[in-house]
Amino acid sequence: MINIRTIKKMQDGDTLNIKNGKIKRYKGGYQINTCTIPFDTPEQTIFWARIQNRVSGNCSIQFKNGKYYLSDTKRNLRTASFQSG
Repeated sequence: MINIRTIKKMQDGDTLNIKNGKIKRYKGGYQINTCTIPFDTPEQTIFWARIQNRVSGNCSIQFKNGKYYLSDTKRNLRTASFQSG
């Protein structure tokens, strides 16, 4: 699982995709955020990311304008993303 230092090092606009507790870099396809929750501190974010990862196995963390956003994600191909979005 990722640790708190990884989240604290995030710059404005960075995104971490987490799958089964590890950072995942996708080469193709789209990540669809089904639910997004804002957090103020990295400690709260990592706590809820660990829970979310146990439940669904996939989540992403975005850092923007001094806030952390935890999203439940699912990965789709381009055509399926356009149909669901």
